[in-house]
Amino acid sequence: MKDQALLWFPEGKKNVALLDPLTGHYAQAGDLHRQASMLLKRYGMERADKRPGRSGQISFRTLRTRKTQLHTICNDMKVALPELRALASLKPRHVGRLADHWRERGLAPKTMEINLSMLRILGGWIGKPGLVGRTDGHLTAEERKEARAPRVRAWSAKGVDAEDAVGRLCREDPDTGWMLWLCLRLGLRVREAMLLDPRMRAADHLPVTRGAKNGRTRTIPLTPADDEFLIRYESWLTRTGHDRCLIPARVTEAKYRSGYYYRLARFGITQRGLGVTSHGLRHEYAQRLVASLEREFGVGDGVKMVHGTAVPRMADGVALEVSARLGHARPSITYQYMGRPIDPVSGVG
Repeated sequence: MKDQALLWFPEGKKNVALLDPLTGHYAQAGDLHRQASMLLKRYGMERADKRPGRSGQISFRTLRTRKTQLHTICNDMKVALPELRALASLKPRHVGRLADHWRERGLAPKTMEINLSMLRILGGWIGKPGLVGRTDGHLTAEERKEARAPRVRAWSAKGVDAEDAVGRLCREDPDTGWMLWLCLRLGLRVREAMLLDPRMRAADHLPVTRGAKNGRTRTIPLTPADDEFLIRYESWLTRTGHDRCLIPARVTEAKYRSGYYYRLARFGITQRGLGVTSHGLRHEYAQRLVASLEREFGVGDGVKMVHGTAVPRMADGVALEVSARLGHARPSITYQYMGRPIDPVSGVG
């Protein structure tokens, strides 16, 4: 273990795999879920990649994701590793057997990669940072190719006219329509759109602070058309009695979000319906922004081979600008949005 906050196989405690000496709470050998819960309580909020200038803790939303992932993996361990009695006993060979089990279950390579990342974090908690090793060692070449292939989710790539679809929906359900317009026109995430207060805008830019992912605030430059759009949005909020944002005063954010996705499903805006999601409008915004910036900078004519396919390059200056407007932590995430690699040679700006 990293410290003595939790003790594995404490002396004099028969059949006890994990003990918290401060509280006296323990987990019996074989109770992997209880062991996982104790580890999450002690280490779950710690950031895996501690970088200078970043908070040492993750968000509660990420913590909930970790809980779901780790307990799901514990269920897989019961099937693939029936002899395992304690998470502290995990070894690299166990990870290999888990990967084989996921492959037999038909898990997507991307899901396998995410599970391996969670096991890598778990390895740090139990004092085995090298537990997983390189992810490439557990995935075949074909699986690595599929896991890292960009997923373009823009509506236009799915054959859906975003303006027409959102316009029609807005006439039937203005609340949902405005949410989608905000995602399409300004590239906002769903939570950012829910909490956006149009009165916060300045003459030529819009600060995005409320609902920003991981607290990464950003500023979006506004064109005259964008400013006119936000004026109309603010006027609509005032006419319909909304207070500062789309979420009514007596409705919780969680309840509004649940209702929002219910309404989207009713209109067929799901992967199973039209094959698109509201997040895909953010991808649509990114695609259009890149095209606009490339015309402005006069770049974007080159190509690069990615997994045997020729795709257009993206100049690094364009990628940096798009990443800043989208609120990405690093430009490489923009590649996943665009399905295009960044060209470090033809930088602009």
